[in-house]
Amino acid sequence: MRGVLAFFRSDLSRFGYLPGADDPGYVHAGPGWSPDGKYLAFSRAPVIEEYLPVMDGRGSFPAAPGEDIHDLNARYPMRFDIYRIPFNDGAGGEAEPMPGASDNGRSNYWPRYSPNGQWLVYTQADNAMMNQPNSDLHIIPAQGGESRRLACSRDSHNSWHSWSPDSGWMVFVSKTLGPHTRLFLAKMHPDGTSSPPVYLHRFATEDMASVLPEFAPQGLVNMDGISLDME
Repeated sequence: MRGVLAFFRSDLSRFGYLPGADDPGYVHAGPGWSPDGKYLAFSRAPVIEEYLPVMDGRGSFPAAPGEDIHDLNARYPMRFDIYRIPFNDGAGGEAEPMPGASDNGRSNYWPRYSPNGQWLVYTQADNAMMNQPNSDLHIIPAQGGESRRLACSRDSHNSWHSWSPDSGWMVFVSKTLGPHTRLFLAKMHPDGTSSPPVYLHRFATEDMASVLPEFAPQGLVNMDGISLDME
């Protein structure tokens, strides 16, 4: 697995790699903008060369019959840290690890800043960044600091979270109700704590997963998630 951060300049109709997040020796993934557009938070992990020959065309590790995600995690350990980098109009800069969301012995990914600029919520798990049963939502101050598990996290597979424009709500997915991800909505408080979430049952479709929910610019209007047929 390899990955660098790229951007598109609409005024020049061209793509570019972001200096400081373009090292081929690392996997850079899941960037999220700071609300002022000056910084990007993203996940970074060293490329593990011996993993590359065994990955399939989708970037996944093959599982033998009877194996599950726990077996793959044990065989292919990989942990990400959250980094922050200035955008500098595409000139980039030095990527720095975010205190509280890096170098903690776990995998940290999917960072998302609150629109009011006060907080950053990310996913933390024992390994990797996809389909992790013990993944929870954690929160740190926007500049980094003590990490706390959010109380809205359910029992299994919490991730793909998104803030409301007023920073007062968070929508995310979890597999706590079954094998498919479902949408949950939680109230976020100014002190960085959360209330127990509400299950958005009207967005659930049998045998389909809801992923990557986003808020409309007006807030709690036309909120939706993408449903994928898992068969």
